[in-house]
Amino acid sequence: MRIKGLTIKVVALLLLADAIQFAIMLSLKKLAPILTGVGLEAISLPGLWGVTLALTESPYFWLGAAGMVASFIVWMTVLSSIDLSIAFPLGSLSFILIPILSVIFLGESVPGTRWLGIAFIIAGITMLSMSEKEGEAVK
Repeated sequence: MRIKGLTIKVVALLLLADAIQFAIMLSLKKLAPILTGVGLEAISLPGLWGVTLALTESPYFWLGAAGMVASFIVWMTVLSSIDLSIAFPLGSLSFILIPILSVIFLGESVPGTRWLGIAFIIAGITMLSMSEKEGEAVK
């Protein structure tokens, strides 16, 4: 399935998917203390049941689960609009959005080499977009 150019709707949906993935990662970070004390005894069936109960009592677990479902729905919507060969590289927007959101909301520091990598990703997405436009001109 081909489309005539990348629409704002598709890019917005991909950015929404990235924001949802950030929410999932944030919820996993909040769940980490629950799993910190889990040792080898959790490998047994009663141990796994206890960990499962502890996780499902956390609202962050449900936020993460809802985020996974929402992300799936967004990706299916995107894939109904454009080819996977275009959508998947555009999914690299998460490598741009996640560090920015992590700096803003989590106070994390991002090293200069990662910013350089992000610049390469932006260049690649730009080239991908330009090659899509060139492909349309040929048709």
